[in-house]
Amino acid sequence: MKTSTDMKKMNYIWKGLTRTGFDGEYWWATYAPPRRVTAVKESREQQRISREIERQLHKDKSAGRKEVKLLLLGTGESGKSTFVKQMRIIHGAGYTDMEKYAFKTLVYQNIFLAMQTMCDALCALSIELEYPVNQENIELIIKVDLEDSVELTPERINAIRQLWADQGMKECFERRREFQLSDSSKYYLNNFDRIADPDYLPSLQDILRVRVPTTGIIEYPFNLDSTVFRIVDVGGQRSERRKWIHSFESVTSIIFLSALNEYDQVLVENKNEIDSNNCHILMKIFKANLKENIYSLSHAKFVQIITNHVLVIVPNYTIIANDITADKRNSLTQLKMKFSMYLPLTSWIINRMEESLLLFKTIVNYECFQSLSIILFLNKKDILEEKIQYSHLVDYFPKFTGPKNDAIAARNFILKMYQELNLNSGRPIYSHFTCATDTENIRVVFVAVKDTILQTNLKEFNLV
Repeated sequence: MKTSTDMKKMNYIWKGLTRTGFDGEYWWATYAPPRRVTAVKESREQQRISREIERQLHKDKSAGRKEVKLLLLGTGESGKSTFVKQMRIIHGAGYTDMEKYAFKTLVYQNIFLAMQTMCDALCALSIELEYPVNQENIELIIKVDLEDSVELTPERINAIRQLWADQGMKECFERRREFQLSDSSKYYLNNFDRIADPDYLPSLQDILRVRVPTTGIIEYPFNLDSTVFRIVDVGGQRSERRKWIHSFESVTSIIFLSALNEYDQVLVENKNEIDSNNCHILMKIFKANLKENIYSLSHAKFVQIITNHVLVIVPNYTIIANDITADKRNSLTQLKMKFSMYLPLTSWIINRMEESLLLFKTIVNYECFQSLSIILFLNKKDILEEKIQYSHLVDYFPKFTGPKNDAIAARNFILKMYQELNLNSGRPIYSHFTCATDTENIRVVFVAVKDTILQTNLKEFNLV
């Protein structure tokens, strides 16, 4: 039986040995039936060629080791694209003034999107404005089309300033866990005076905080210590995950990112709004069906703590609710069949951290990844430190027994949840607590990551 090395040798031979400097004619002279060449000379020549092929294979193997492909995985808004930007700042060419200027419109779009989101939530959560005159400002902001070229006109600047200063909007922001709001919103609005300046040029921090959902696959290569690191960033939204398989070839390591601050947030993707009354009704239906063990109990936890005033965002399946209540008299089997249609309706109930945990479990135990090093970034530690003071982890993950306001205890508990999902006890999970918008933090962390990756590569090639 031919070994893998033998097959590689034959592959080189059939290509005419062009990669080792031999042409097809020389190959034929060597491997054709002997004419005036003795058997001994032929044997020596074959040994020489074999050694040359072995040398070339080793050279190719070494060359392959000098390029490291890192695959960034994680759910949406976990910080993958921000990490890629940091690599460009730390190990690449950074951003020229012209490139920074190109982010100007994106910063504006992020600000308008944040304001529009809070204006919608203000109404849905029945929060009153401190100054009723700001209703006109809301109407002005809502009319902004984010698909067009967004400009900060004097009227829009004034509207944003007045709305952000309104206590009603402040209350809405404090309840942001009840709706989907970008983590960068507060940063941009607190820096709005600088951003609204006519001569504004985005800073590196502004660029790092820009939120643009990744669609497709983005690669960013850079050189570091004679090694080419090729970072591949793929979309984290559910709709993008089907494309991941195309990025798995020749991967050296996987960096999985999870946002520490998502422990009290719901997953919102491909959404449509329904009012809070429907929310209350749907929760009752959902809880009733849970008692009959029709739906997975893994989602019961979040239903029990979700408030009745939450802004619910779900796919358009609300009509199914009537069918379920009407069919309660039917058999359990029939009810389960109906309930399978109800599944999209309940998808909003999934806690965002639970979604990340489920995805990590799939990735870390995937058969094709067992030889890869897995590096876990528990990101947004800065937001966790702020949020843990008023939103208690135990309310969402009852197994947590640490102090309520202790960020260190909280993040260590979250880390343990991820580590316990690894079914391969012989393979460690290399974990780091990160703040992707902190350049110095990422600089230090990536030094450790680089050493981990290169050590893993050396072990793979039996060089350590």
